[in-house]
Amino acid sequence: MSNTQHLSFIFRFYYNTRYQSTMPPSVDSFVTNIQQYGEKVPKKLNTKIEEIARKAVEEMSKEAGNFLHEELDDDKHTEEQVMAIIELFPESLSQLEEDNFLPIQSATMSGCRSGARSSVSFVPLMASEGYRLGVGGEGNRGGLLSVVTNSADGHNAILYLAGSFFDGEKGPASEEFDRKRVRVLEKLRGMNLLKKVDIEEYALVHRSLDPKCQRRFEFFTSWDPDALG
Repeated sequence: MSNTQHLSFIFRFYYNTRYQSTMPPSVDSFVTNIQQYGEKVPKKLNTKIEEIARKAVEEMSKEAGNFLHEELDDDKHTEEQVMAIIELFPESLSQLEEDNFLPIQSATMSGCRSGARSSVSFVPLMASEGYRLGVGGEGNRGGLLSVVTNSADGHNAILYLAGSFFDGEKGPASEEFDRKRVRVLEKLRGMNLLKKVDIEEYALVHRSLDPKCQRRFEFFTSWDPDALG
């Protein structure tokens, strides 16, 4: 795929997801013309077009990162859509928000308030793709083990999945909140991104002692009964 074809595809995807509609005929026609004639224009102009295109892609990548942090929703979006975002904008998985959280960290903390948007179901996909792309650096399992910025206790995404850190909120007290996180933990175990040694290393049984974490407590203790000792 040429640079102009790649830009055309990205532009269409960006417009459709950003505005939840197809591009108006005038814009659609323009992108088609770029694809058809872009490489036939004089080299100097084509260089400028490609420079503008690079800046546009950078801006779109930022929008994709913001989307993962602020709008991704278990109830509205699919893994196929998230995978498409990652394929188009791989840098979006490493984009930090205003509190310097990675998207995977934002997802593990989502849904803590009653009625709040949750994107925790996408954590396994973010972790596996993050692992492939080196998010968080070597040894951080796609960002799962990256320490949350400003966390005095060195909390990471696995700890946020395991325990209750939002006392007083209705969300964590709900059974669905607990069930969702168990499903995520099971998927991570199946991907070998959550390991048995993590239970002891991060004191996950202790973290899940709260009654609001009953299913998570049962998950960890059935996997490693010795952790009860």
